[in-house]
Amino acid sequence: MSSELRVLAKVEPSWLRCDDRLHPDPLVARLGSRSAALEGLWVLSSIFAGWFAAVGIDRWNTADAHAYWAMWLHPFYSLPPGAHDAYLYSPAFAQVLWPFTHLPWPVFSGLWMAILAAATVWLIAPLRHWAVPVFLACVPAIITGNVYPLFAVVAVKGMRYPAAWAFPLLTKVAPGVGLVWFAARREWRRLGVALAATTGIVVASVIFAPGEWSNWVSFLAHQHRVARASANGISSLPAPSLLVRLPVAVAVVAFAARTNRRWLLPIGMVLADPMSAWFAFLLLTAIPRLRRAEPSVSSSIADGCIEGFEPCLT
Repeated sequence: MSSELRVLAKVEPSWLRCDDRLHPDPLVARLGSRSAALEGLWVLSSIFAGWFAAVGIDRWNTADAHAYWAMWLHPFYSLPPGAHDAYLYSPAFAQVLWPFTHLPWPVFSGLWMAILAAATVWLIAPLRHWAVPVFLACVPAIITGNVYPLFAVVAVKGMRYPAAWAFPLLTKVAPGVGLVWFAARREWRRLGVALAATTGIVVASVIFAPGEWSNWVSFLAHQHRVARASANGISSLPAPSLLVRLPVAVAVVAFAARTNRRWLLPIGMVLADPMSAWFAFLLLTAIPRLRRAEPSVSSSIADGCIEGFEPCLT
């Protein structure tokens, strides 16, 4: 009798059995939903990239890259923002690109897009499987040829090489708000390096084109009177004036510096974008690299870094 009871005890009643179809493993369900989201993002980003590529190929002559290639064909700052081939950056940027503007336009365009594409791939590589759809979503910005992917690289590398901040300062100016990071953390040496590098470039450039620098300063002083529009003819995002956004950007970068949140730096740079263009969101591609580079709490304590009041020696 006892042996029969033991056999019956081993038999699991049907009402106690767990049907995997009714009660799936939470981990499996989570992975399945993540896979579905990834596949959906692949489809949407592919459609978006393909559509814009088809449109952008017919409009390359109005792209930002073409403005860089053609900037020496007309007087600097003679065209307002949004106009065909309008050049808006400092004379130093034009002088650096001058040798390359002698290349045929298709060669220049292909080389410039390859640089932007390589920068974007490097930035989003930590995303692994998500990197491909994110890259496809970035294709429109790569086609138009604006400098935002290079700004994102500056946001990452500028931590170790402060002189890199000369690039945003001498192009769109306001995204150089990243220098607030060094000031908020009292990293005066790095701040000094960034400012010295920028000053040195300006002095060298002024020697060869003093008149163009006065024209650029005058252009910047009156730029607020010009209707905002991106250089490729696509309207900017509806956003408050730069006079409103810039203090917010400064506050975001200062908070990021004092709390050691590097990933907030590109968000501050987006807020400081003069044109409030939607392509500025490409700056957010710096976040994967910045998140991976953030020191842990334990390493920060070991290095004597306390909430951004002392520079982290990493």
